[in-house]
Amino acid sequence: MGYGLALAGVYVLGTLLLYLSKYKRYLKIIFLIRTKHFIKIIDAISRISPRLWTLLTDISLTLFFGGVGFAYLSKNNSQNSLRRVFAVIGLLTALSFYYNMIMLLVVVAALAVGLPSLKKRNTLADYISGSILITALTINIPSALLGMLGLSLGVPAVYLLAIASIEGLFGVLPILFFLFIIQAYDIVFMGSQQPGVSPAVPDVREGELGLSFPGTTVFIPIAYALIAFITALVCHEFAHGIIARAHDLKLKSTGLLTLGALPIGAFVEPDEEELKKRPSLQKMQIYIAGSFSNLLVSLIAGMVFLSIYLNSPIVYSVLEPQGMQVVGYGVNSTIEGLIDKGEIIQSIGDMPVKYTSQFQEVFTLLEPGTNTTVITDKESYNVTLGANPENKSKAYMGVAVVQYNQILEFITQSLFWIWFINFNLCFVNLLPIVPFDGWRILQELAVSFRVKQQDAMNIVKGVVAFSLLLLLLNALPLFTKAIGFLMEILNSI
Repeated sequence: MGYGLALAGVYVLGTLLLYLSKYKRYLKIIFLIRTKHFIKIIDAISRISPRLWTLLTDISLTLFFGGVGFAYLSKNNSQNSLRRVFAVIGLLTALSFYYNMIMLLVVVAALAVGLPSLKKRNTLADYISGSILITALTINIPSALLGMLGLSLGVPAVYLLAIASIEGLFGVLPILFFLFIIQAYDIVFMGSQQPGVSPAVPDVREGELGLSFPGTTVFIPIAYALIAFITALVCHEFAHGIIARAHDLKLKSTGLLTLGALPIGAFVEPDEEELKKRPSLQKMQIYIAGSFSNLLVSLIAGMVFLSIYLNSPIVYSVLEPQGMQVVGYGVNSTIEGLIDKGEIIQSIGDMPVKYTSQFQEVFTLLEPGTNTTVITDKESYNVTLGANPENKSKAYMGVAVVQYNQILEFITQSLFWIWFINFNLCFVNLLPIVPFDGWRILQELAVSFRVKQQDAMNIVKGVVAFSLLLLLLNALPLFTKAIGFLMEILNSI
């Protein structure tokens, strides 16, 4: 309750200060906080290698839109640039199938399909070969990543092929729409109360301040939430600015968008009139740069997280564990309800248990029924050990633990939430809905494929309307709960 009141007080005070400021305001409560402080940094980064930045955005277009992305580049791109995209995607796909000669031959055949268009662009050949490459890449990458953890995908091969084929032919949007449609069906016709979409809102759980997503169990402690969201917003908006400056497009400002005192977005503001006059490819590269930067950051954070997880013995040789953290309970646990999850067990009896090997050794030395002292980072507990269900001669406490180091915990938790927020923001931003970049991207795609301007706008408006309807249907459980909450308040007055 104290955290909630403090949070409300800070929000009200911050909002009042913004009201008294000269920042531009919309709908009385939405503020646009502009600054030019970061433009020089964006300029410096953009000058490092403009061709590299634009090549990365071209690659991202093919990853997000599959063969359609290749076809778009074929219509709007120079031969040399598209060749580099084919080379990079082809190499990645070939490397992912290094152990499978049959699939490697399929990749080589896909590249061969595009050979007739090396001298003169052939959009159909580029579309076919690009679709095959992205399909092959999509089939293998998830399995390879899970294989690193000793896990399997658990999806029937026919389903995986179907998903990969859709991604290869059209990109991620049809897959996102399909998932939203399934959830909307469950909500409308099956009575599901699980929302398909949910905003991040301030919350307090078990005395800890953070962000939660109503209708879900996801809760991000405030420190990790700030790190993850700041990383995501800065990378996203800087990417827009870097590509804009790589094309010598003037930036007017950078800044924050807030709902009262609560930041809900960031922005880099290019000269819109100048942007409208630029070629379609330049606009597309600027629009898609944000999502690609989020995808890249999520991949880097995920890879570092996995590297730490897979090499924990090496990591713990540098960072000594401080004990064993309680993460769960077993059947007939003797400490459930006594020692809380998250507590760090430092010793059992007079034996330290900083390492997993020490923790396991304790239960070979003590006998079932022994009354012992368990010391954690919170306090000391008297615990009577039970008998192991699998071997009655061994002592048993019924607890799941992991080695814990405070510094390493902070690093790994930060990496996990950076991955989570960036990964989700990447794909949410591709949805063809204002104010996301997806609707601008869709507009450039429609115009490029010989669709009249008016027809292109009608297509974009139709897709945007359909997307909004899907999001509203997916959010129905939230509206239902909000109405129910308001009715309870009114009835109690």
